[in-house]
Amino acid sequence: MRLSGVPLLVACSLSVLFSQSYLDQDLLKMAKEGQDALVRTLLNSGADINARDESGRTALMLAALGGHVATVTSLLDAGADVEAKDDDGKTAHGLASEKGQNDIVQILGIDPKERQLWESYMKAGVRAYYEAHHSEADGQFVAALSIAEKWGDQNLRLAGSLNELALVYRAQGRYAEAEPLYLRALAIEKEVLGPEHPHVATNLDNLAVLYLTQGKYAEAEPLHQRALTIRETVLGPEHPDVANSLNNLAALYEKQG
Repeated sequence: MRLSGVPLLVACSLSVLFSQSYLDQDLLKMAKEGQDALVRTLLNSGADINARDESGRTALMLAALGGHVATVTSLLDAGADVEAKDDDGKTAHGLASEKGQNDIVQILGIDPKERQLWESYMKAGVRAYYEAHHSEADGQFVAALSIAEKWGDQNLRLAGSLNELALVYRAQGRYAEAEPLYLRALAIEKEVLGPEHPHVATNLDNLAVLYLTQGKYAEAEPLHQRALTIRETVLGPEHPDVANSLNNLAALYEKQG
């Protein structure tokens, strides 16, 4: 039997090839745009995780170039080839480094299984904290911190672990233990992300709240003010985070009377 002059078996084979090509092209496009959920859907539908575009770049390379952390993580978890090189001989790590995507560079240097274990401790710690099981949260975040410490002094997962553990210590009234953790996390984020990054503003607020809780208003005020300045400059005066900063300062001034 023939279909438009083409043997049926050949026609079916061509259809499969075209379908695969479309899947691969869509994967590359979605990875470049950072559409993480669609990337995972395409991979589950059979897209080739190491397919390449006209420059020899894979989905992992394109996501790394765009700074799409969640997409890079999904591709790594699905087994993307970290050592693959584009037509210029550059890996995803090299491309991310050239673009100054420091968080991506760090993720690409971490063993995926270790990162997944770290994530599981962090999620369990957050869940325990919000259920007011502070001792359990403490243990989970300490375990996460011990893993993150292996990845070097200047990595954002370490900063995240420090922040969450400090939050638990603050809730437990262990202020003297919380302060150095917040300060260390703040120093890491300033170094990795730059002093004007919104994440730095969040850390400044965290430290300010710690001081506010202890009645150290003079120490808290400049931190809240600095956080407000960063958010107004980077995010714009109408951003909701700016409103949060204004509320933080208002709460501080109210306590001062």
